[in-house]
Amino acid sequence: MAATGLALFDLDHTLIGFDSGMAWCAFHEAAGRLPPQTHARYLACCHAYVHGQATLHDLHDLLVAPLSGLSPETLQA
Repeated sequence: MAATGLALFDLDHTLIGFDSGMAWCAFHEAAGRLPPQTHARYLACCHAYVHGQATLHDLHDLLVAPLSGLSPETLQA
């Protein structure tokens, strides 16, 4: 049977009271799937986004690009 799940990404805190992107980043960084200090780079990119100096694509690239080289088994775990 396939696993099912729900992922919520609420960057403006309307549904959940914390930054889900930062929580997702911290989770994967702690597990070693994202490089050290990714959370700091994510926060800096969030600040740049608020000031019109970065896009949502920049945020997504920061968090997803390092995962692209991982095996499906690693990501499944």
